[in-house]
Parts: sequence; structure tokens; C-alpha cells
Amino acid sequence: MNKCFKVLDYYTCLGYIALASSNMVIPICLPDISKTLSTSLTEGGGSEAVKTLFAIIIILLCGILSNRYGKKLFLVSGYYLIALGSLLASNSSNYISLLISIMIMGVGSGSAIALINPLVIDLHPNNSVKFLNITNAFYPIGIMLSAILFGELLTLGISWQSIFKIVALITFTFGISLNIKKFPPIAGHYRISLSLIKNIFLLKKLWLYIFIIFLAACIESVFTFWSRSFIDVYYDSLPRIGAISIVIFSSAMALGRLVAANLYQIISINKLMFISAILGIVVTLILPVTSNIIIFFILLFLSGISISIFWPTILSIANDDFDTDKTILTILLTCFGVTGMGIFPLIIGLLGDTIELKLSFFLVPFCFFLITIFLFKIRFKKVLSN
Repeated sequence: MNKCFKVLDYYTCLGYIALASSNMVIPICLPDISKTLSTSLTEGGGSEAVKTLFAIIIILLCGILSNRYGKKLFLVSGYYLIALGSLLASNSSNYISLLISIMIMGVGSGSAIALINPLVIDLHPNNSVKFLNITNAFYPIGIMLSAILFGELLTLGISWQSIFKIVALITFTFGISLNIKKFPPIAGHYRISLSLIKNIFLLKKLWLYIFIIFLAACIESVFTFWSRSFIDVYYDSLPRIGAISIVIFSSAMALGRLVAANLYQIISINKLMFISAILGIVVTLILPVTSNIIIFFILLFLSGISISIFWPTILSIANDDFDTDKTILTILLTCFGVTGMGIFPLIIGLLGDTIELKLSFFLVPFCFFLITIFLFKIRFKKVLSN
């Protein structure tokens, strides 16, 4: 892939694929879970919110403790917990038992999400924007592979319970393989103080980055969590077709991140983000109202391209712009991103039950519009500081 790639870089890429499989099993199987357990759209979105709540708590704890005990312990343990939660979910007989299983998955996901990007920054402190975009491209690749596999299995009549077992096997196997790898030495063995975290939050300009990564995560979650259900409601297609919608979106995100990893050397990151935000506004205004599934897929692809660069790029430029602890800064930004990914599926589910799922999708162009405003504010502040 690149001569500068190290052994652990390949494992961070594989780690994102394994993480994606665990995050996609619920949205892909959601219509089938709803039929089995008789859940509503709100309860479906609520399951993701519960998972996210536990993930956020663990992200913060892992970020603080990893500076003292190292990233390996918590990263490996995270994949074991995802496997355990997935296995328990496969045996759920009601909504409550499913929620408990998803909580355990959330704890494991939090550990993995917290530490993959800081590990990439540790490996490439002088070129993080490139390697973060490359590594993060494997998350949508994992979504794509999971959507194809899980959608096909559901179409063939394989139960959603069996698919959760497959996720358990994938994450457990990866946890074992990661456990035998050598990690960089722990730098410093120091404790993170509350005053350090407080000082980071007092950086006024940082909040612009926080808002952008939160909104970008909200947008991603709409398409990754609700695309299959959207197809199921408005196009009445097989599970395979619903899964294809997620494949299209995730492949566009992967392509966008891989291209951005090299394109930023030709076009400035600021311009790339502005172009992406404007494209996002246009295509997501049209997407909910189209009645042609081919046009829907084209717009979905363009939506994936438009949102692709924000998460990894914001993490990278924030680390360049602020002179503070890189691990904690990355983890705090990640917490707000994960919060968006957990809250928005619930909001879309609530609106879907209250008004209509199609109408709730108009929140997406509004989020892109807000991102554009915050990008203007960042650019204005940079001009003033120069």
C-alpha cells in the first residue's frame, strides 16, 4: 500500500474492518430484529443510542488510562468484549436482553474507537493527515464488506442471530491476532489530570472542530444506520438491495478518504472540506424526494464522497493546531463524533415514527449547512491569527 506503512498500520486497518462489522450488524439486521422482537423505529434507533452512551464512557476512561498502562491492553480487550456482546445478542429473546448485549458491545467498541486513531498518530506524528485518511478508509470498507455479506446471508434465509455469531467470531479472532503483536513503548507513564482536560475544553477554537466532527458523524450515522430501512420502507426490496445502499455509501466514503490522502498535497484541506460540504448540501436535498432507485443510489454515492474526509481530517488538523496532549485531544474529539453517531439514529427513528422517515432525512442537508458555517469561522480565525 505504501512503503512507509508499518506492521501495526495494517492491523489498524483490519481493526477498523472488524469494528465496522460489529457496528453494522444492527442496522443491517434491524428490520429482521424488529419482526422477531416486535420493536419500533424509535426502539431500533434507541439501541444504537444505548450502545453509544456506553462507548463514550469507555472512550474517556481508555484515553486516560492508556497513557499510564498502554494502548494494547484496552484495544485488545475491546475486541474481546465486542465478541462477547455479539454472542449474547445472538441468544436474545426480547428487547431488554438485546439491549444488555448491545451495552457490552458498546463498551468494547468504545475501547477500539478510542485508541485506533491515537495509535496511528503515534506511528506517524509528522504525516498524520495522510495516514489517518488511509486508515479511516478501512472503516467504510468494513461497512461495505459487512453489508454485502450480511445482506446476502439474510436474503438466503440465514437468521440475524447467526449473523451476530459471525461478528463474534470475526472480532474474537482479530483480538487474538492483535494480542501477539508488539506495540510502541508507553511514553512517559504519567497520569492525565482533570486540569489538562479542562484546559483543552477552554480552547475556544477547538469547539469549532468539535461541532464539525459531531455533525459529520450525525450525517454518517443517518446513511449507515437507516439506509437499509429507508429502502425497505420506500422501495419494498429484498434485503440484498437494502444492503447494496450501504455498500454504495461506504464505498464512496472509502474512495473519498483514499483520494483525499493524496489530493491534499495539491488542493488545500480547507478547500477540499468546503467543496465537500457544498456538494453534500445539494445532493442530500434531492435524495429524500427521488422516486427512482437508480438516482437514489447515485445521490447516495455522492453523499458518501461529500462526507468522507471530515472525521479523519478534523482529527489531523486539530492535532496540528493545538499544542496539547495528542491522545487526549483525539479522544475528546472522538467522543463528540461518537455522540453524534449515537444520537442521530435515535432522532431519525423518533421523527420516522412521528412524521415520516423520508422527511427526517432533510436533517442531513441542514447538518451540511452548519458544517459550512463552522468552516468559514475556522478560516476567518486562521486569517486573524496570521
